[in-house]
Amino acid sequence: MQCELLTPDSVEIAAEHDDYPSDPNDEGEIGKRQGTLNDPLWKPYQNEKEARYNNNGALPPDLTQIVKARVNGENYIFSLLTGN
Repeated sequence: MQCELLTPDSVEIAAEHDDYPSDPNDEGEIGKRQGTLNDPLWKPYQNEKEARYNNNGALPPDLTQIVKARVNGENYIFSLLTGN
């Protein structure tokens, strides 16, 4: 099964969130800014211990680079997450 390409409407989700830290201003304070398409996704767990606790002792794989590392990596992730 092939995954669908993202539409412009579906990628605007990042712009709806303003919880990304901005660059420091002249006083050195870090504020919040709107998200962009290049912002990373939030990590599901705060640390390795919490990740292992929620996955029966196994550390979940880091899939951040799998799209680049595998041929049809986006289809691999889609299949992995949906079970298809």
